[in-house]
This record gives sequence, structure tokens and C-alpha cells, in this order.
Amino acid sequence: MHLNDMLFGRGIHQRKNPWDDAPPWAIELGAIMFIILKQQERRFMATQAELDRLNAAVTADTNAVSAATKALTGFQATVADLTQKLQDAIASGDSAAITKAADDLEANNAALAAATPATAAAIVAGTPAA
Repeated sequence: MHLNDMLFGRGIHQRKNPWDDAPPWAIELGAIMFIILKQQERRFMATQAELDRLNAAVTADTNAVSAATKALTGFQATVADLTQKLQDAIASGDSAAITKAADDLEANNAALAAATPATAAAIVAGTPAA
């Protein structure tokens, strides 16, 4: 017996097409199942265009996270540099250098605070922060 004969029950009903001489209720059930399967296929099968759109969205999100990471890394490096300058100024007792380092550190912290919401919004939107 051939595989298709087993799959489609041809060995049982002795017909090439199982719908030949089928009772009306069986044909109606077959039609209903066909409609259900077609609807499910449309709902669950992704088209290439949908996959391309999702891939583009993931790429945009990845780029946004990368840009945000780079920006935050820059702020972190600046904080480390300014902290070292402040410590050096304190160690030397140079009040003008202490004031400048503290002001620079405060300005960097303000820039970070201003950039953080924009960075978070850029990650959510999937676009790089400006």
C-alpha cells in the first residue's frame, strides 16, 4: 500500500478522492474545517514582509541600545575623569581647581540626567538617541 493511500484512507474507502459519494454532512464538515484551517493559517503564518518588518524593528532596537550604551559609557568615563580631577585638586589644596572640578562634575551629572529620559525613550522607540 502506498503512503498516500494510508494517509488519505484510500485503503478503507477504495476511492482516489475521499469526498466522492460522501454524505452531505461529511462534505459540510469538510468545508467548515477547510475554512477554519485557512483562517488559522492567515492568523499564524508570518509573511516574508512581516518577518522583514520585525527584523527591521529588532535591528532598530539593537542600534538604539548600542547608541544608548555608547552615550552612557561616555558619561561614565567623564564622571571617572572628573572625579579623579576633583580628588587631585582636593589633595593639592587648590580651591580654584576644586571648584572647577566640582562644577564640571555637576554639569556632567545634569547632562546625564537630561539625556537619560531621552535615551530611555529612544530605546523604547527603537531609534538612536540624539
